[in-house]
Amino acid sequence: MTVHPLRKILIDTNQNHAQKVVLKLAGTVCNIDCTYCGEKEKNLNFEKLNKFITPEQLVQSVGRINKKVDLLFHGGEPLIVGINRFRALLEATRTLKNKINFVGIQTNGTLLSTAWIELFFNEFKDLDIEISISLDGPRSLNLLRTTYSGRSTWDAARRGFQLLEDAYQRAGLLS
Repeated sequence: MTVHPLRKILIDTNQNHAQKVVLKLAGTVCNIDCTYCGEKEKNLNFEKLNKFITPEQLVQSVGRINKKVDLLFHGGEPLIVGINRFRALLEATRTLKNKINFVGIQTNGTLLSTAWIELFFNEFKDLDIEISISLDGPRSLNLLRTTYSGRSTWDAARRGFQLLEDAYQRAGLLS
């Protein structure tokens, strides 16, 4: 029997590969209002429901996995949960360091600040956190990525990239 190639990807029984875990920290809540965003259709407002994942739930969930884990903090916008809540989740992640293969954060970059940079790359340097910023390309292609008041988010996202560059950190780009 021939196995469909997609099935091989979706149902990976190879224990040498890390389990991918995507944590949607704030559900679909985001600080920007991209007109094309499919996440808004899901209406998973964890902030409104006060249903954010707790550090204990993170440890328990990852602890059940019997192999290494690639952990991606995602959204909506994951930074919208605030720096203190994020710090607690990273502290929990640190306790799982022997299980964690990779820690990544997918952000729109507009909320990045020196405090976030300090948190990710100094306070939690041992986690080797990788950041990816979502951007639709050059300024002219970002017209649909606006604030809720209709203003462009290009400059704010570019500032996020600049903060990472100033801290000698590379950022991935999701476009």
